Amino acid sequence: MGSFKGSKDEFVTAYLAACRDDELAVLERVATAIQLAPAKVWLLSVVAKEDLWWADREQVGTFYGRDRCAELITRVTSARGAARFRHELIRTSLVINNFRSGEGETLAKNTAGYDHQQQAESVRRLFEAINALREWESAA
Repeated sequence: MGSFKGSKDEFVTAYLAACRDDELAVLERVATAIQLAPAKVWLLSVVAKEDLWWADREQVGTFYGRDRCAELITRVTSARGAARFRHELIRTSLVINNFRSGEGETLAKNTAGYDHQQQAESVRRLFEAINALREWESAA
């Protein structure tokens, strides 16, 4: 992102926007490659740090489930068909922790109320999705 001048909140906003742009760019490259792959392919999208964005989950759901990300996944699914492509979207938090800079400055606190039980459930969903994708891949 280069150098940034502004408040901590302005930095976090700009940083997260740049990260989303990077995610879309990678997904576009991956989607193109998947369309050309000869074998069955599955894609697991893991939206991590649920403990930080839990209060904004509607907005996160829109970005990953209805906006450009969803358009790309729909394009791949249409091109390959459900028998040759499967996608899972999992929202999780591997650890509950504040968002900190490289110097240890707290940039954003985890969402109040997001507890260990929710975190453990999110990790369980991740493992269930991985198992389901592996089973789908090995099915004839």
